[in-house]
Amino acid sequence: MDNIVDTLKALSDETRLRIVNLLVETELCVCDLMAVLDTSQTKISRHLAYLKHADLVRDRKHAQWSFYSLIKEDAVKFIQALVYEDLRQTEPYTADLKRLNERQSAGVENERICCGKDR
Repeated sequence: MDNIVDTLKALSDETRLRIVNLLVETELCVCDLMAVLDTSQTKISRHLAYLKHADLVRDRKHAQWSFYSLIKEDAVKFIQALVYEDLRQTEPYTADLKRLNERQSAGVENERICCGKDR
């Protein structure tokens, strides 16, 4: 995190905050985020690129899929506090987390194929 202004700008969008809320829990692929947020691949990818540019998320490639995780460094610990103490007390963040948990616990085979989760 080189610039706090860039970090705060990256967090100034509701969709990006919703993505961060989910990435605090676990590494996710674009298809997970699309399903949970009910948003297009284009929109999710654009917001992930913005978060990556702000050094808030990193990606990992597996075959043709990209998996994203939140960078958890001391400089951005306030983000975890924001998520746990504020976001998760309000909608749509609580509903997003519930959908993510349902999706992960369902283990529906056709959803697992979308991003090679058999990795």
